[in-house]
Amino acid sequence: MYDGYYTVFLGLAMMELCLRLMARHRSASKEYSTKLIALTLVGYLSFTLPMAIVAIVSAQLRQATPSVMCGFALLLALLLALKIVPLYAKETRVIQAATLVAP
Repeated sequence: MYDGYYTVFLGLAMMELCLRLMARHRSASKEYSTKLIALTLVGYLSFTLPMAIVAIVSAQLRQATPSVMCGFALLLALLLALKIVPLYAKETRVIQAATLVAP
């Protein structure tokens, strides 16, 4: 029953990231770097795309969805912990330092 909601939720998150990437190229906003947004999108895709492929290829593997998703969730967690969070922390420090210096 909740599969549809989950699909819509993840789809909207990925669409938002894609729109942010496109808007990033059009504006001079310094809110988030292109690399940070792209890495987050890669993280979402590393979690959802392999499971979607598995679900399409074999209907029998749909029963193993929770187990397979756990493996991909670990991959997403590693990407978040090792790449995205340090980059975000670095960017927010730079932004905070710039606002403290400017009058």
